[in-house]
Amino acid sequence: MLIISNYQLFAITFIFQLGTTIIFGFGGSAGRDAWIGELISCGVGALIILIYIALMKLNPGLTLVQWFPAQFGTWIGTPVSFLYPLLFIYVGGRIIADVRDMVSTALLPDTPYVLTAGLFAVILAYCVYGGIASVSRLGEIFLPIVLILFGLEVILLFWFGRFTSPLFTARF
Repeated sequence: MLIISNYQLFAITFIFQLGTTIIFGFGGSAGRDAWIGELISCGVGALIILIYIALMKLNPGLTLVQWFPAQFGTWIGTPVSFLYPLLFIYVGGRIIADVRDMVSTALLPDTPYVLTAGLFAVILAYCVYGGIASVSRLGEIFLPIVLILFGLEVILLFWFGRFTSPLFTARF
């Protein structure tokens, strides 16, 4: 049986919550009220994860796809369990397209889309092949890097006076 530590579970859950939102800034059009949208989406994401944890505790020893027939019966649960992998494929494809567009626009403008998307898909497939243990170890390594970069960003924003709220008018 594969066991990951609590820290590894926290790391991959935290990084999952960030997703590509920090790259594309989906709350940017809200202006100063973007924090409300981000807070609501973080709460909804945490609620979804709590639902998954509750389902896992209700169905010990079953996989994610086996939960639905166990909870809803064969007639409703089986079609839902077949749709669930399709949802993951859709989300994975959308993330590959987002990263492809970001890399082609910001970093490598002359690189063909097929090459960027294909390379990222190969990297993603290798992570899936390595399993949850590999992904959780990567999350364990990347979480401190992400937090340090986030802290550095906040310090630099304070330093250069980019916070225009009356609460944040102090400079270092």
